[in-house]
Amino acid sequence: MAEQPDSMILRYLREIRNDVSVIKEDMRNVKVRLTHVERELGEIKISISETNSRLDHHDVRLDRIERRLNLRDDSFAEAAAKYEDS
Repeated sequence: MAEQPDSMILRYLREIRNDVSVIKEDMRNVKVRLTHVERELGEIKISISETNSRLDHHDVRLDRIERRLNLRDDSFAEAAAKYEDS
């Protein structure tokens, strides 16, 4: 009779060990997927930074074109200067 509870405990321990090994494998997969997500996020940040840099360059070029063609609205700049002086 004493062997039966021991064998039940061993059976439960084996089931627990199997469950833990499944959880370990799942965690490995989650870590791999998280690493891929982090890498993709980094690449997205770089892409956004490059896009912002290009937009800044275009903004400078657009300002230069507006000045050359006298298309710049200086009334806003004058109003801002008056506001800063007061």
